[in-house]
Amino acid sequence: MKVVVIGEAPNRAAEMLVRTRADWYGWSENDRLRFVRKLAGTGTCGERLAELAGVGFHDWLAVTDRHNVLDRWPGAGKKGDLFSRAEAALGVIRLLPVVSGRVVLFLGHRSAGAFSISDEYLRWSERMVGKFRFYSATFPHPSRINRWWNDPKNRKRAERFLRTTLNTARGEE
Repeated sequence: MKVVVIGEAPNRAAEMLVRTRADWYGWSENDRLRFVRKLAGTGTCGERLAELAGVGFHDWLAVTDRHNVLDRWPGAGKKGDLFSRAEAALGVIRLLPVVSGRVVLFLGHRSAGAFSISDEYLRWSERMVGKFRFYSATFPHPSRINRWWNDPKNRKRAERFLRTTLNTARGEE
């Protein structure tokens, strides 16, 4: 079964692409949402995760089921992008049926925090949110802003963790 990867939100480039296409084609809000949700995890963060996992980008897309808590790029903040807790709560309601019974990897503390999870990085735990049960871990957000990545030992730990996670999900371990 594919690993569910949950990030924070589309990046600025994805948001601009979606806006341009939506304007050009006259898309409805539902069409826009369908398109932006298909882009989750396909940008530079997805490329970095594929590299860490030791797989090609297309393989990464094939072995993961990617989603974002927010459906829109929330704008730039002082350190990274903004993140609205109110909008995140709506994203959690949308995503709970997706994560139920699955293995979930949250990208960063904010996406995990939207689900009221505040674990250390790279630790698996069984979760129950309402009637939805899932197994999750928080992975350091793959953006270059996260200082956790400055330590080469952390990068090695993250590589091992991600590779083991994907191999287990594919039944290779």
